[in-house]
Amino acid sequence: MSSVIIKGLYKKYENGTVAVSNFNADISEKEFFVILGPSGCGKSTLIRMIAGLEDITEGDILINDISVHSVPPKSRGVALVLKNQTLYPNMSVYENLEFGLRLRKIPKEEIERRIEQVVGILDIGAILDRKTAALSGGQRLRIAMGRAIVQDPKVFLLDEPLLNLDAKLRALMRSELKTLHRTLGKTVIYVTHDQAEAMELGSRILVMRNGSVQQTGTYQELYDSPVNLFVAKFIGSPQMNTCEAELFSNEGRLWLRFGKGYEIALPDTPDSAGLIKYSGKKLLMGIRPTDILLVSGNEEKDHSAISMTVESVELLGTHVNLRLSGEGVGFMVSSPITTRAKAGDDLKVYLNSEKIHIFDSDSERRIN
Repeated sequence: MSSVIIKGLYKKYENGTVAVSNFNADISEKEFFVILGPSGCGKSTLIRMIAGLEDITEGDILINDISVHSVPPKSRGVALVLKNQTLYPNMSVYENLEFGLRLRKIPKEEIERRIEQVVGILDIGAILDRKTAALSGGQRLRIAMGRAIVQDPKVFLLDEPLLNLDAKLRALMRSELKTLHRTLGKTVIYVTHDQAEAMELGSRILVMRNGSVQQTGTYQELYDSPVNLFVAKFIGSPQMNTCEAELFSNEGRLWLRFGKGYEIALPDTPDSAGLIKYSGKKLLMGIRPTDILLVSGNEEKDHSAISMTVESVELLGTHVNLRLSGEGVGFMVSSPITTRAKAGDDLKVYLNSEKIHIFDSDSERRIN
């Protein structure tokens, strides 16, 4: 069990490319900590620096409050599982599990004890004699995890381990990883670009972009209170709707004007006073598809409803995603499967004013 503290980490390659910039994180003991970001944002570089496989340009990494900046990879107490499990194809499962331990000259009795423990945890006794080249993707991942577990590391580093599995197997392995984490009680740092994995696995999630930290929190915190436009649109599916808007005051209340003449009154909250300085400025308005409600027949005369036309309909599980267009603006709406709307229908919708996010157009920071 170990905490991991990352302080001002910076990685710059000889060609001038900056992969990681001023990266800070504080990961608690036994935490399942997820680093989430798009491809090319520096996630794998970061995980390799923690493992000691990449040099650090600036900053420090502490495991259990001890700097590992100058500690060789084999002595850091970490185990790395990669997206392409690096198993030895001509060795049996048992030989793969024991190989690293034999290199470290672990006594034979201890090797057998550790492997026996892993066999029980992962339920792989039936395939110990099989060559890893003949295993399925799920089995290969279990063996890669087993090879990490037998090392008895302080910290597990998982770099998109489910990337090459099909959707059904990914869902199964996510469940198995959660169970494994509870069983082992170890610190896990998990890298992914898949927010479904992050949401299901992570006790906390760090959103990364262009090598730097955007925001850290639970999935619900990131979803409800994104600090900027990138986090707002990266978290949530379908992603948040956004459009240009203008803030103005009328009879003591703040309003947003968007599209060609649409207006919506904002709720009177402690934030309102701070928003007044943005009056007359061009802003970005954001609202999630689940926060736009279709108006029922007996509500159609409500003046706060706006008229839009259905462009397309997408069936998705228990919900229907509707692409709507109106006067100079378009929205995605997520509604229950019972919705009967079809392409070409004219609808009226409510925008839940309490769920509207407002972003500064220049900085893209959320201001409310």
